[in-house]
Amino acid sequence: DIKVRIDPYPFQRGALRTVHHMKDLSEPEGPAQYYVAKFYSDGSPRTEYFVDGRMQAKAASLARKWCQLGVGRKVAILEPVVIELHDREGQVVFIAETFLRGSFTK
Repeated sequence: DIKVRIDPYPFQRGALRTVHHMKDLSEPEGPAQYYVAKFYSDGSPRTEYFVDGRMQAKAASLARKWCQLGVGRKVAILEPVVIELHDREGQVVFIAETFLRGSFTK
């Protein structure tokens, strides 16, 4: 089990999702606690989060293989986790990723 705190207001909005700061309170104090939580804006079904998570994990695997080839630019894609909160009212499921500080190209 984990315990998380999610900011109620997004710090970023995209075409499909809102992105919120999240803190994993089950981890010791420090950088390993900080994540982003991504929620679909359109009320997509629960299963869509798992499909999205699998696609992103596959993309991360392919990015690692690409970088091993040593051609072109190095790329990295964050490994996602799908979290489902059972102690909340309604269906609460989202994708979480490690929070990256600084600037990067999407």
